[in-house]
Amino acid sequence: MLCRSTFLPSERKLDILILAKTFLKKFSDVNGKKLRGFSDKAKLVLLAYQWPGNIRELQNVVERGVMLAPNGTHISIHHMFPSYSSEFSELALNAKGVE
Repeated sequence: MLCRSTFLPSERKLDILILAKTFLKKFSDVNGKKLRGFSDKAKLVLLAYQWPGNIRELQNVVERGVMLAPNGTHISIHHMFPSYSSEFSELALNAKGVE
């Protein structure tokens, strides 16, 4: 069995948001949810995350976010990364000059 991975090159960071939105639409349709997209902080984390896996990792994270986010809301950091510490996220985002 031949298995290929598709990696996310670091120079193509903006593609991450395009892919994430595509996965959001796909999994919202599959789960019958109407979500309002990603919160601003969730977008920043998606861009800042190193993605050591491949596109499949991004797909899995977005799918988790769709399943955990309540209908009619934005997907937040905690929906995609449940173990992400809010204290750590504030420090990390502030260190990048955000908020």
